[in-house]
Amino acid sequence: MTIAPTISIILFIAIALVLVILFILISKQSKKIVNIEQKQNNLSLLCESLQQVVTQYIDNNQQQNIIEELTQKVTQQQSTTKTRLATIDQQINDATEQITTLANEVEILINQQPEDKLYSRALKLAELGADVEEISENCEIPIAEAEMLLAVHHKNRVNKQY
Repeated sequence: MTIAPTISIILFIAIALVLVILFILISKQSKKIVNIEQKQNNLSLLCESLQQVVTQYIDNNQQQNIIEELTQKVTQQQSTTKTRLATIDQQINDATEQITTLANEVEILINQQPEDKLYSRALKLAELGADVEEISENCEIPIAEAEMLLAVHHKNRVNKQY
């Protein structure tokens, strides 16, 4: 009967030894699991950082594309504006030339002989039916000239009727 307690003790020791080995294996596996979890956390953080970098890179590329598009638009608008300014400048030059020409013509009209003005006025009075004395007095021309003016006016009127 001595064998039965010995077997029980051996069996007990074997079970204890298996339990200790299992405990050691579980402990090692737990450490590996903790280590794997730490690595997984590190990888998650690294992925987040990488995602932020990629997002910033994409944002920077998009911003660069937007900047290039805006630069092209500004360049086109500058070109259009330069063309329009050249056209406006030409129009201003043309208008300036016309104004200068008109100013010269006005100056010529202002400096015309005073007699020309008087005879123009006398002709108007003749057209309105004024007599010789009225034309002579209002235009300060001799009566003989007023008579001649009326004769010419009358002759021109007669010729126009035919």
